[in-house]
Amino acid sequence: MGLIIFNGVSSKDLNVVVEHPPKYIAPEVEYEVVHVPGRNGDVIIRDKRKTYNNVPREYELAVDATDYYFPNSVKYDYTEKVKRVIQWLNSANGYARLEDTYEPDVYRMAYYQEELSVENLFMQAGRATVSFTCMPQRFYKSGEIPVEVSGKTIPFYNPTTEVALPVMKVYGSSGTVKVGENILTFDSIDSYVTIDSLNSKVHKDGVNYGDKVVFSADFPEFEAGENYIYTTGSIDKIVITPNWWTP
Repeated sequence: MGLIIFNGVSSKDLNVVVEHPPKYIAPEVEYEVVHVPGRNGDVIIRDKRKTYNNVPREYELAVDATDYYFPNSVKYDYTEKVKRVIQWLNSANGYARLEDTYEPDVYRMAYYQEELSVENLFMQAGRATVSFTCMPQRFYKSGEIPVEVSGKTIPFYNPTTEVALPVMKVYGSSGTVKVGENILTFDSIDSYVTIDSLNSKVHKDGVNYGDKVVFSADFPEFEAGENYIYTTGSIDKIVITPNWWTP
């Protein structure tokens, strides 16, 4: 038996458990296949950067496992049990964080859209199969831990095979930060500014600071393996949340 946590709420709080481990479904790589008449084989067209499609994550739930797993929990009538589960599944506006006890080292970003059919077991409990739609990334929880670095030449290793989109909190006033071929030029920032590559935002405590940073290319990325960060000027330190992930 297992548990899931969706949008900050655990299935345990609803007296719900997962009866069987879910299937692991690998995301489909996104590309186009074109057949050219007179040529052997198909032509595969895809971007230089590998991208993936969304995947389902399906769970078989026992609705109200009070007597067996949570004997001291509050008991509800059948209608209230089902209502609370429906409210939970529909609690997010868009993607929300999804975790389970089967893969405790990762989390997904998911949403729930389907209708819910709950098997009625003598008006006491129920069973239901729920299927979340997940983004293709399984984000490592270790990639949520901020790492503080400083210096003019800073090695930074990506332990995965996928390109990571970090959140970088740059402290200082003026100068440049180079990641790969991308050079970020900072002009008169007040203490620090956050470069959020994952969400394509430049801000300080939620306030737009886009006019304080000039990009020579797109937002910074960390390729698989060794990367280097180069700084100039009065850049004191960088706090990096790397957002490592795997399909």
